Amino acid sequence: MSEISALILSKGWRPDDTTSPYALAVRAARELEAAEAQLATIEAQLAEDGERLDALLAAARRDALREAADIAAGRRRAMRTLGEWAEVVWQNAKAKGFHEPGFNDAPPSWCANLHGEVSELWEAYRRGKLNEQCDKPIALTCAEEELADIIIRALDCARQMGIDIERAVAAKHAYNVTRPHQHGGKLA
Repeated sequence: MSEISALILSKGWRPDDTTSPYALAVRAARELEAAEAQLATIEAQLAEDGERLDALLAAARRDALREAADIAAGRRRAMRTLGEWAEVVWQNAKAKGFHEPGFNDAPPSWCANLHGEVSELWEAYRRGKLNEQCDKPIALTCAEEELADIIIRALDCARQMGIDIERAVAAKHAYNVTRPHQHGGKLA
């Protein structure tokens, strides 16, 4: 006999009384068992989804590293469009938690992050390290790394804002072609 059954019997509660503490305890125990079963199902599904996500992320990382190695070694050139790159960098940022609801989801923070990358390029210049190896374990100079970060941030921002970056770049370049020499006397 369980402790609960012994307690119920010792108090003289009737099992057929739906308002008795016994009936309430039985109902609560059944609801608890059902909730625990639901939780176990959810946990199993999350574990399965997590394993699938881990496998997808591992495959994407492996493909990205293989592609980056091929490009770095000069075996091939990146053949993605700007729109494809925008999707790839946005998906990576999302996988790394940078597109969670309420986190980094407003244009001011996107602009600040983009500005931060431009400032890092400026700081590398000020320190005289533009053409030195960057501080990451990749074969890039500081200039290459920071310019790549600027482009990655801009593409991520464009994707987040729903901007067709290829169309925007093409339209802006077409306009720039029509502008006068030094855009009317600008010095920079």
